[in-house]
This record gives sequence, C-alpha cells and structure tokens, in this order.
Amino acid sequence: MPHYQPARFFHTTVLIVAVLAFASGSAWAQQPTKELPYKASAVAKVKLAPDPTDCQLPDDAAQNSPCRRLIGQDTGNGTHLGQYHSSHEIVLYWKTTENGDLVRVLDGSTVIVSANGDKIYSHYKVQQPAVEASPKNPVPVKGHYQIEGGTGRFDGAGGSGEVEGFNLGDDTFVYESTGTISIVPGSR
Repeated sequence: MPHYQPARFFHTTVLIVAVLAFASGSAWAQQPTKELPYKASAVAKVKLAPDPTDCQLPDDAAQNSPCRRLIGQDTGNGTHLGQYHSSHEIVLYWKTTENGDLVRVLDGSTVIVSANGDKIYSHYKVQQPAVEASPKNPVPVKGHYQIEGGTGRFDGAGGSGEVEGFNLGDDTFVYESTGTISIVPGSR
C-alpha cells in the first residue's frame, strides 16, 4: 500500500489550483493595470466597402433601415500613441432614438497603429442627425469607444471614453476621443 505524504499532497494541490487559476483568467492570475488619461484627435476618410450591402443590421436598427458597410482610414495624434494611423470597418444604419428622432449610426471596429508600431484594438458607436452634411454644413457626431486589447505595450489594454466631432460631408470626419486607457505595466 502506498504511503500517504501530506506535504507532497499539499504542494501538488496548490500547484494544480494555481495552474487552473492562471488558465481560467481568474483574479489570482490577472495582472494589475495602470489607468491613464487618453486623448486623440484625427481626420478620417470613409468610403463604401467593396461589397457594401453585405452587412447585418443590429437589433437597435430602425425598421426598413438601410445597412451599409464602410471602410475608413485616418491619421491623428494621441497621448501614448504619438502620430498614428488607423483603419476602420464600419456598419452604417439608421435608428430611432427615445425622443423619436431618426439618427445615423456608425458602429465600427478599428485598429490603431502607434508611432512605434504597437496596436490598439477598439470598438466604437457614434451617432449623427439624419441630415446631409457638407463642408458648409458640418453635422455633429457623438458617441463612445471601448478599447479591447492590443499588441506591444498595449497587450491586454482596456479603457473607454467619448468621441465627438463632425461629418464634413465629403466622406471626411474630424473627431476627438477622450477617456482612459488601462495598460499592463511592463507589456512589450
């Protein structure tokens, strides 16, 4: 009959619990993050995607709303980024607000590439009144963003904030983002 060794059993149990905690992403295994203020401004150009009608309307879309896929590129300057560029994939649709107003919604995901090549992945949703914009009649856009990770020093990043700007009507948007970015100290 094997001999029971309490110390060995205890150490094996602790090791198994630690491995399971790390693999499951529990609070034991999560690294502390540092929350930093974030601000960026940019100019974006958008256009129809190669197959613009190949999109799925979200649940909050107005009845009979068109659905269009857009792609975009922008350049800007931001804290913790320096000069950056980014690419966007966007679904454009209409929605009725609680007040009964019809608004255009741009629901997008973006990859932001910082000056040194590190990336931030984020999702945003902005709204604008359903009126035609032009350089002489810029239409305000407003919404929020959520940071969903990244690479390099932004590996494991999070954060959120507000987006405000203008649709200038010639497929050009100017905007500012303000909020926070949470980074894992020592990420590379």
